Amino acid sequence: MTINSALNMPKLATGQMYIGSSSGFPVAAALLPGNGCKVTIGANSTNVTNLGDSLNPNFLLNPGTVILQPNNKYVCNSILAVNFVTPIDLTARVGDLITITDFFNSAGWNISLNNVSQIIGFVNKNTSPGGHISGAGQTNAAVTLMLVRSNPDFWVAYSTTGNITIV
Repeated sequence: MTINSALNMPKLATGQMYIGSSSGFPVAAALLPGNGCKVTIGANSTNVTNLGDSLNPNFLLNPGTVILQPNNKYVCNSILAVNFVTPIDLTARVGDLITITDFFNSAGWNISLNNVSQIIGFVNKNTSPGGHISGAGQTNAAVTLMLVRSNPDFWVAYSTTGNITIV
């Protein structure tokens, strides 16, 4: 193993960087691409690029109840509100995103939490445990949720548009 004498640490391979830990010495590792981003590695450089909206769109033309799936986008285009239920605790992982948007002239949407321990957090207010949020009756209401803690699930309204009712 070659040592970098200036830092007294092993030299890094192309694309590697030191990742620190409060419980030990830093280790050499490379960034890996995640949902919606691309990692380009070169000599003395690492570039992370946002690929834009990488969520898979699902167009909902009929009302009913839909169990939300992590890393998906739902576009409501129904004359009646579409009802959504958050994913079952074990299907979502921290960092997963869900986007729901209301198409022009749609009746909107409602999101119910699938169990009494789940919460959706907003900047100034959270849902009650097991509560719900609604964009029903609003024009172009949209929300992107990000799972920030699991067991119990705590979703954060990462991005919102329009008037959303929080219960």
